[in-house]
Amino acid sequence: MKKYPSKISYGLVLIILAIIIGSTISMVSPPKWPALLINLMVLVFISYLLLNTYYAISGNFLVVKSGFVVNKKIDIDTIT
Repeated sequence: MKKYPSKISYGLVLIILAIIIGSTISMVSPPKWPALLINLMVLVFISYLLLNTYYAISGNFLVVKSGFVVNKKIDIDTIT
């Protein structure tokens, strides 16, 4: 099975980082630890999805995988 990694848009990454950094700035002084932890968890989850998204061809199927969220098998003959 040959894997084809998904390309990551730098524009999308910049937008995500701007939103997370922008919301984190207001939480730093005074420190709001639960909110900072949530922002960190969101950043880790989004990074995990972006880095673990790929497409693979296995026999007559296209396998689409994005972390643990998406795991689809599509019959290549049904693609138009």
